[in-house]
Amino acid sequence: MKLTDVIKKKFLWVVIGTILFYVVFVLISDVEKISESFLQIKTEFLVLIFTLGFASHVVKSIRQRYLLHALGEKIPYLQNMFIYMSGLSLVTTPGGIGTLIKSIYLKERFDIPAEKSIAVIFSERYLDLLAGTSIILATLLFYFNMISFSLVVISLVILASFYFLIKSQRMAVSIYSRLSKIRFISKHLPEVGPTQSFSILTKPKNMAKGWLFSILGWGVDSLAVYVAFLSLNVD
Repeated sequence: MKLTDVIKKKFLWVVIGTILFYVVFVLISDVEKISESFLQIKTEFLVLIFTLGFASHVVKSIRQRYLLHALGEKIPYLQNMFIYMSGLSLVTTPGGIGTLIKSIYLKERFDIPAEKSIAVIFSERYLDLLAGTSIILATLLFYFNMISFSLVVISLVILASFYFLIKSQRMAVSIYSRLSKIRFISKHLPEVGPTQSFSILTKPKNMAKGWLFSILGWGVDSLAVYVAFLSLNVD
């Protein structure tokens, strides 16, 4: 089964599931208190909050274009931005895996192979975790917190494990081969298999630039959250 067929088949269910999640979340929350909080927002902060939020997405879209360029694929800035934004429609899925929907658009509009777009999307998720871990680690230098420290340790173990799997082509081939032999999983396993795309994206130069883009993007996001708290009179 091709990747595009898998995503198209599951797309509607993911959207429905996401909508239901937010409906249930609102129902079990105290709607009255939430409404009161929104009414307390200082409107003068709204423009700054939305500007920072949009700026962070611009940075992350540039990161996406850079990763595609590292794989030999070039697309216009504006089209790249549109495709990045389209992936945000499913970013609330676990681990943001719903952003795989971008693979369909990249294939249909620019004929970019699924193996490359998938490598870029998974690299984005990896860099997000790496950047988040780096930011939390930096805060520990000023304020030690056991929960934050535990998160950093767990994240570093996950990052190291995934990096080892990505760099080990032999192990990746072995895992893919074993998964393809399981009837239930093989039906939903995209016909991509291990490729050199991950190896290219995990080269030191590409990882370093991707990490810097991620730090900048999530740093701006963090600033937006901080300003949002200020708008609610919480310092």
